[in-house]
Amino acid sequence: MTAADAVRDCRQRLLSFFHEAAKPREQWLVGMEVEKLGRTREGDPIPFSGQRASVLETLQHILAKRGGQPVCEAEHLIGIDAPWGAISLEPGGQVEWSSRPHATLDGLKKDLDAHLATMDQAGTELGIDWLDVAVDPELGVAEMPWMPKARYKIMRPYMGERGRLAHRMMTQSASIQVAFDYSDPEDWRRKFKSASLLTPLAVALFANSSHIDGADSGYRSYRQVIWRVTDPDRCGLPRSVFEPGFGLESWLDYA
Repeated sequence: MTAADAVRDCRQRLLSFFHEAAKPREQWLVGMEVEKLGRTREGDPIPFSGQRASVLETLQHILAKRGGQPVCEAEHLIGIDAPWGAISLEPGGQVEWSSRPHATLDGLKKDLDAHLATMDQAGTELGIDWLDVAVDPELGVAEMPWMPKARYKIMRPYMGERGRLAHRMMTQSASIQVAFDYSDPEDWRRKFKSASLLTPLAVALFANSSHIDGADSGYRSYRQVIWRVTDPDRCGLPRSVFEPGFGLESWLDYA
């Protein structure tokens, strides 16, 4: 197989993923992901392990309270897979919950409330405060721990060479993400473009990261600033998104 054949095969596989994911409107579901930054009562970042206020103890608490299958990498517990969703870890120890897809927002909210209640209980019992901000407002990036996941051993040096705020993004930021279904490539195009156009409004409405390193950053959303200087290959959108004729084919050209 030539290099051109390999690219062509890869492109067709990627395109097939988008087509296979399409479903009729009556089958549409919605999902979400919520990341939480944890700090000790003294204001320190919680390490992976070694003390009661830690990421490992949090995972074990959630397993004990809600059940599920442990997800391990080598000897480390790094996540949970369960009927109520999944737990994974971001590079700096952010605990991320991914919901199961729901047909209604009411069902999604019920699962979200149950997750947040479990996190609050874990915080109370383990001595952890969960921050409701998108970027750590007090700590310096050099103070952050790194989780024992193989992918982060690759990403840490690579990303660090790509952008001056990449490590702050990896270890000190948190977000909420949503996922929506679509019926066909045209519906995908409309939703992708609409989401892109609405992004500045969403950033303004939900901005809650004005402080870094214990001082006012001068921005309402410093998380947005971070993403502008994280990695040129991962930041922003190509001009083609806003041009006539944008769709799956032009998105794959970019990819």
